Amino acid sequence: QQQQQQQQQSNTTTPQLARIIKQNIASLTCQHLTKILADALRIARQSKRSDKLTDVHLAIALRSNNASLPLGPGLSSSASTSAINVDLNTLVRSDVLNRQPVEPGLCVHWLAIEGVQPLIPMNSVSVGGVMTNTGLKRKFYTFNNDTNDHQNADNLNLSVRQLLPHLLSEELQLYFQKITLAIESGTTMEEQVAALGSVRCDSGVQELVPFFIKFVSQQILRSLDRTEYVRTLVRLTDALISNVNLHLELHLHHLFPAIITCVIARRLSATPADDHWSLRMEAALVLVKACDKYSEQYTTLKSRVIKSHVEALAPGRPLASQFGGIVGITAFGPKTIEAFLLNVAVSYWDKWRADEEKLIKIRNGAAGELLYEIRQCQTALLNALGVYVAQGGSLYEQVNDMDTEAFTDRFGEKLIPFQYDEMGYSYGSCFL
Repeated sequence: QQQQQQQQQSNTTTPQLARIIKQNIASLTCQHLTKILADALRIARQSKRSDKLTDVHLAIALRSNNASLPLGPGLSSSASTSAINVDLNTLVRSDVLNRQPVEPGLCVHWLAIEGVQPLIPMNSVSVGGVMTNTGLKRKFYTFNNDTNDHQNADNLNLSVRQLLPHLLSEELQLYFQKITLAIESGTTMEEQVAALGSVRCDSGVQELVPFFIKFVSQQILRSLDRTEYVRTLVRLTDALISNVNLHLELHLHHLFPAIITCVIARRLSATPADDHWSLRMEAALVLVKACDKYSEQYTTLKSRVIKSHVEALAPGRPLASQFGGIVGITAFGPKTIEAFLLNVAVSYWDKWRADEEKLIKIRNGAAGELLYEIRQCQTALLNALGVYVAQGGSLYEQVNDMDTEAFTDRFGEKLIPFQYDEMGYSYGSCFL
């Protein structure tokens, strides 16, 4: 009886076991086939030789998975039973052989037009965005770090491109390191002069322009209390602008705020004894040089810089900022002086004279510092009027709507050094 029971159990378990084995084998086979087909599709897409999946792609996929190659057209096997004579002409005309790679070609397209990248398929993706190309139309998608955004990108069949680092050669890295080291901690003036001369004349440092601009803008904003160091950075900017081989058009929005700060900032020194007045004048000249060089490409550049100087002349601004605004306007020439300084010169002069009389009666350090700042502003205003007189001609012939009596009373004798005498000699300085 026991033998009969064991035989009945074996007869019932054998079909169940066979069914389980079949299911496992079918599942395993489906997984392998799915993997082989996915690899073959990936190979066909990456090779870009045909739009269809061929046996060649399957053969490469099988070979990459260490699988034996079956017999078939285009698939070779060492277990071939017999040699077959093949007509070479028929073989060449058939699709059995691998197609030849596509011949490389060149095309010309616009990379940037006036600093704006045109939306054409040849240009790469913009920084911080993901795009899809449909002809000439592009859609940009920006994502946060949230996982839902990346899931939405997968649903839209978008591919997120990772930003690649900007690689520099070892020679350019060493060059940038030596220049910045000479600027930051130059032991002698000769080292700084040599470094600035190299930046002014070298023609192979275009790739370093973004790094120099970032270095100058960050260091100026971090070191506003180091007058001489900021002066060296301004001279480095002047060297970059003076180099005819460099193109700074796409980086001016990073450079100009730092240089304007050197002109109209509230304080550019750690102590009142530091000569930040000459630094402001030097930075103003650098701004004028940059505006003259790039004003044809950016028509509003000069007006925006002048607007920042005019805003620094507001009555509530510090005297150092007003000095920078006067110096900046003066650097742009007599027409700018006529438009923004002549009408307010008398009122500013009267205000400074009244403050000067009050500060003379106060004998302390703060009053002496303010008195010195007022006299610097007066000197800057007289220099501006002198530039206008020397370069713009007669003051009263060109300005008809101003109070000439008040103007003569305040500045008449003080502008004599700027007038041309009969012998043709002129003076280039003024005296308070």
